[in-house]
Amino acid sequence: MTSTPVYEAKINQFDLRLKKLRAYSEASIKTMIRSLETRGQLTPLIAAQDDSTIVLVDGFKRAKAAEILNWSSLKTLFIPHAGALMKAHMYFLNRKMVFP
Repeated sequence: MTSTPVYEAKINQFDLRLKKLRAYSEASIKTMIRSLETRGQLTPLIAAQDDSTIVLVDGFKRAKAAEILNWSSLKTLFIPHAGALMKAHMYFLNRKMVFP
């Protein structure tokens, strides 16, 4: 199994076009701020390269909390998807598992 490298990506370089598809509350951002302050970044953001743009696919709360904390970068895993596949990947990562 090949491991995918994780890179430090500048927060201000992310294209947030998929943000409108994710809803989060102010309370959840405050919780994420506390988590980043106490435990640091536990999981990387997920992003994709679309032409010359870095599109954030997953980790919107982490990115917003880090921005509030004045962090300049976060660990980021890049996936080889663009266009509609980025959106599909975002939905896949954030689906709720429901079992009967």
